[in-house]
Amino acid sequence: MNLYLALSKKNANGILFFLSFIVSFLLLNFKKPGTFTHPQFWAEDGAVFFQSSYNLGVRSFFVSYNGYLHLIPRTVAWLTLLTQNYTLTPLFYNLASLIGFMLVFLYIWTRTSFDRYVKFFMSLSLALLPVHNGIVLNLTDLQFYTSLLIILIFMTNQERRYALLDNITIVFVGLTEPFSIIFLPAILVLYYLNVIRNKIQNIRKSTLIVYLLTAALQSFTLITSDPGAAGGGKISEKLAAFPHVVYMQLLNLISIPRLYITGVNYLIFSLLLVALAFWFILCYKEYKLTKNATLIFLLLSSLCAMASTAYRVNATTVSFTPLNAGRYFFLSTTLFLWSFIIYKEQTTKKVLLFTLLYSWYTFVDIRWIGPWRMEDKKWSMEAKKIDAFKEGSLTIPINPTPWVITLRR
Repeated sequence: MNLYLALSKKNANGILFFLSFIVSFLLLNFKKPGTFTHPQFWAEDGAVFFQSSYNLGVRSFFVSYNGYLHLIPRTVAWLTLLTQNYTLTPLFYNLASLIGFMLVFLYIWTRTSFDRYVKFFMSLSLALLPVHNGIVLNLTDLQFYTSLLIILIFMTNQERRYALLDNITIVFVGLTEPFSIIFLPAILVLYYLNVIRNKIQNIRKSTLIVYLLTAALQSFTLITSDPGAAGGGKISEKLAAFPHVVYMQLLNLISIPRLYITGVNYLIFSLLLVALAFWFILCYKEYKLTKNATLIFLLLSSLCAMASTAYRVNATTVSFTPLNAGRYFFLSTTLFLWSFIIYKEQTTKKVLLFTLLYSWYTFVDIRWIGPWRMEDKKWSMEAKKIDAFKEGSLTIPINPTPWVITLRR
């Protein structure tokens, strides 16, 4: 009987894993059709990472962009350049972004100790969250997915056999954009509560030290870069925009697109803030009961991501919504959603609730957002120009207009 139950549980886990994988893959291809059949460069894919790798070679690893190092995309760009197959370069970039997505997906299923329904809903959220599909399957925005690896590594018990893998992951993710800085307060709180105070979680000191070193290096890069590189604008302007950022972030959890275009409705905003405060109280009570600060860690990480968005982006009511600036809403909304999924045990009612919520997300994805198609820039023809390029400079148009790649010899 016990063997039968064990086999049934294993089969159920396998079924949910493959179901979430298939649904996610189909969603990604719906959101960005032609990713693998007709690949194109997008923005920094070509104009920063391919261009600097071509022009500078290995030296491009040490060039900051927007105030930060970008180890993952620069590694992909450099390795791809070694093939000298320029026709397939955009495809290689898109495949790398898919691999990064799958790493997060696999970390959820193999490294966390949650039950199968928690893993199922957590992994589905990666592809299902209704935000602008520009974030999907491109090297430029891969960072918003891979940053979740930091969260997953620190919210699980760190086994010794995974030490090298975790530390290498932390190096690559921590040295790609500012996420090692953004999540630092939340990780220090988690370490104090779960490791030092309550002694219920194993977080290796070596992994924490590697993480702190990446945060220090990114901070040094930021300080020594152009003061406006990581955000720009006056602090007073960013503080004024902060209510709009928080309002849109909270709205994105329930995804009612008609409310995005009206600006901040302070009655709805007040209700959302009350709901947020109530959720914090519930999570704190859960911490007092279990002595596990994972929920608090996820909420703090989400708030840190919100604060980072407000600092980095000059948000306005017209141009800053999940429908047209989705990448800035993805991370904080995902972390909030994960806290809801993880809270308490998975009852039938809770599974039904998330099934209904995800059905609504699917409807919003199809009805309000739809697939994201890029303009055909005739890359195969442009690649032939690169093959024939010998000296001087070469300018190649890419998506979105007017972005270009400028190559020099």
